[in-house]
Amino acid sequence: AELAKWDGSKGDSIYVALSGKIYDVTSRSDMYGADGPYHLFAGRDATRSFAVVNLDAENVGRSDLDDLEEVNFQALREFQEKFDEKYPVVGEFTGGKAPPAKMSRGMGGATETPLGDHQPGALELVSRKPRVFISRNFVSHKECDALMAMILKTQEGLKFSTKLRCGLRLHDEQWSPAEVQFLTKIEERISMFAGCDAHPDEVELVGMLTMPEPEDKRCHLGLHVDTNGDRPFRYATAIIYLTDVAEGCGGATVFPLAEGPGFCPEVEHFEALQASSDLLDRNIDHTDRALVRDQGGPEAKVLAQRLVERGEDGTAGVSVRPQKGTMALFWTRNDQGEIDPYSWHGGERLLGSKEVQKCTLQKFKEIPVQFRDRGMAEFVCGTRKRAGQ
Repeated sequence: AELAKWDGSKGDSIYVALSGKIYDVTSRSDMYGADGPYHLFAGRDATRSFAVVNLDAENVGRSDLDDLEEVNFQALREFQEKFDEKYPVVGEFTGGKAPPAKMSRGMGGATETPLGDHQPGALELVSRKPRVFISRNFVSHKECDALMAMILKTQEGLKFSTKLRCGLRLHDEQWSPAEVQFLTKIEERISMFAGCDAHPDEVELVGMLTMPEPEDKRCHLGLHVDTNGDRPFRYATAIIYLTDVAEGCGGATVFPLAEGPGFCPEVEHFEALQASSDLLDRNIDHTDRALVRDQGGPEAKVLAQRLVERGEDGTAGVSVRPQKGTMALFWTRNDQGEIDPYSWHGGERLLGSKEVQKCTLQKFKEIPVQFRDRGMAEFVCGTRKRAGQ
């Protein structure tokens, strides 16, 4: 009860309990203050929440750890080390529990399946235009928790309100040898389905943490194809969902032009598809380029608006809802090696309280340099066929 008074609501200090200690986190009021994504921990015990790397309300205020595994204890130890470095300890929290002594070196206990050795679920076709698959249980829940802990580790010292984006560089000095091996195995698992090994011409794995936003648009960041951001040789994208988002809370990956099972042709669909092709002909690969930056003039703005309106139609196309451990794999390019006009997509905004969160790990697959001048169509077509086998 005493701890609960220190939630910053009256303009005073903000305290958080972790592993039996009480920390003064007032210096990060952007994170733990009333408008911060971690305000739910203010004046509360965050021990179990940090161990399972989850913001669900059912974990907040708890320090029971008996049902958890070594990967959770490692995550908790790492968070505690960060807190010890950054925040002053102002007291002890009776009832809080510290993580047990480290059971084994690296990630994973001596008797459990090592992280990275999980066998992923098979690909299931969701849409042929664009080519979209899902793999349920692509990563285990234990691997989801470990990856989310690594993403959160990279954000220490950064400020964000509704979205965090960070690269998980394979040879970052903050990773242990076991963590490097774990990331390598995740890369290999994605490459197996995407039809091409990881190579130096690709960017690293990208972690994303998204919180609810007060927007009224469904795809609040617009629609795009994944060559945007001056990455013209991307051919496929993998999105691994590390958290569940309940039905009705948004967060889906939306493909408004997809022709999935039960597709019924509509005039609006073909009008939006034509707008998609016309935008690509103008080298516009994000609707914001036309609507916000005025690229392409008034005509491009009309085309982009038509595409956005299709995205706002909740019944159009295909949506992949975040389910913990599932991967969505889709191709930006078609069998001819060209940017697929069906592949425009966007992230659906999250709805609900600050306890709702969406965390993903993404990999943007790129055409290797040796195939970019000639053989690009053959390369892309080959990856698509191997995925469909």
